[in-house]
Amino acid sequence: MTKEEDLQSLSSETIKKFGTIDIWVNNAGIWTGHLNAEDFDMKKVREMLDVNIFGLINGSRVALGHMKEKNSGTIINILSTSALVGRPKSSMYAASKWAGNGFTKSIREENADKKILILSVFPHGMNTDIFNGEELPHHLKDLMDVRDVSRKITNNLKLSKPETEIVIRMEDL
Repeated sequence: MTKEEDLQSLSSETIKKFGTIDIWVNNAGIWTGHLNAEDFDMKKVREMLDVNIFGLINGSRVALGHMKEKNSGTIINILSTSALVGRPKSSMYAASKWAGNGFTKSIREENADKKILILSVFPHGMNTDIFNGEELPHHLKDLMDVRDVSRKITNNLKLSKPETEIVIRMEDL
């Protein structure tokens, strides 16, 4: 995700094998733990930003390049409810997700005249490996199953006019 040339290679191989790319999902993300802003290890923060924002930008750019040529496609950027509200001790993760949200809104506007659907998905706490052994946030005791979140996204795509921004919480499943 952090090297656009690697994603270009992935795109080229996919097109060679399948002829096209109809849907591109940017879903990579890492977490830096719960700390006050001044206590974060900035090396780890830079690594997180490289994946969470630059990975999303790289993937979107690669997908847009192909989708603009054919004037169709769907890009799904998996963000987080952290892109919508600040939370104590999550400032660095939230900053990466807010940046992703702003980027996604902007490319959606830039391509409004194209037949390219660009979605923002804001899940609230999924059961993934993102925490890498870190203590789980107290407000995420009941994490969502990724299959349920995927089903919600898929059902949205089946609509005649899919929502471009989807917030998914446990109570929505």
